[in-house]
Amino acid sequence: MREPGLEIDESQRLEKLDSLRIVYSPADHRFDRITKMAQQMFDVPIALVSLVTKDKQWFKSAQGLCAAETPREISFCGHAILANETFVVNNALEHPDFSDNPLVTDSPNIRFYAGHPISYKGSNMGTLCLIDTKPRDFSAEQIESLQTLAQFVENELEVCALSESQAELLADLKESRREAMIDPLTGLWNRRGVDELLPRELARAHRQGSSVALMLLDVDYFKPINDRFGHDAGDEVLKEVASRLRGALRPHDVACRYGDDEFLVFLGNCSQEGAQAVARRILDRVRVEPVKLASGETEVTVSVGVASAGDISPELLPELVKTADMALYDAKARGRDCSAQLTLDPARTNAA
Repeated sequence: MREPGLEIDESQRLEKLDSLRIVYSPADHRFDRITKMAQQMFDVPIALVSLVTKDKQWFKSAQGLCAAETPREISFCGHAILANETFVVNNALEHPDFSDNPLVTDSPNIRFYAGHPISYKGSNMGTLCLIDTKPRDFSAEQIESLQTLAQFVENELEVCALSESQAELLADLKESRREAMIDPLTGLWNRRGVDELLPRELARAHRQGSSVALMLLDVDYFKPINDRFGHDAGDEVLKEVASRLRGALRPHDVACRYGDDEFLVFLGNCSQEGAQAVARRILDRVRVEPVKLASGETEVTVSVGVASAGDISPELLPELVKTADMALYDAKARGRDCSAQLTLDPARTNAA
């Protein structure tokens, strides 16, 4: 196996990548749309936006693969970023550089690979890549189409839009700490990350005197899904629910995997009516079509509890979460696949 080499300007490349604050950042629906489009357009089981760091490749978006990263030394994308043209391996088993690569001899059993570099400020940050488990050809027209999609990824790198609080948190933390705050399965903030982030979000909203909303979501009847299809399928369901959830939110909203099958969403500068609209959009996005699994497909719905508040101080965060939890209980009592909303009155809470 031949390990990928380094770019001549590797130190500068890594500085530019770090300046983006995108590695170990929350997953983003705008990148997911591109990888889903690539997966469908080229009829491949796996499509990735891969960012190559000093010692690993990390997936900003992944379709058909649950892994969040792999070592750079065995990555195909580490080879692909060394040139400005599409890197294609038609049959990895017959390629002298890859035939004994662990990604070929073991899961995900790569046979075909095509990756086009994605560039930022003149350096290749990673690739938009396609993977298949069987050998295949790749025409000049297909290469041109992949290059076009890679340009879409480059455009998104230029306009990454997180809330100020999320951007500040990522800027404050080194990569290793950012990694500890992102859920590797869904790409959302994890419980630790949101515990750091929500006080910042509430403090900013309090300074601005703006209304906020916090949602708790449960996947309905998740245990029967695990029991019927297995835990790997359960992971695929959670990953797809997270993707559909992100697609229903504004770019600067905060989404978190709060528990096993529970998600938290924070909406800054959001009225009660706006929160209701977002809840309806989430319900519609999740139930729009069955989730396709290796062993079949399953209908998936969620229950949503919404807590709305006007100008609220960060100290009342536990009360906001508690109110959302009460609303979630109401939604489940109504039969699930619906939302319920409660309002937190800061003045009454402070008086109590």
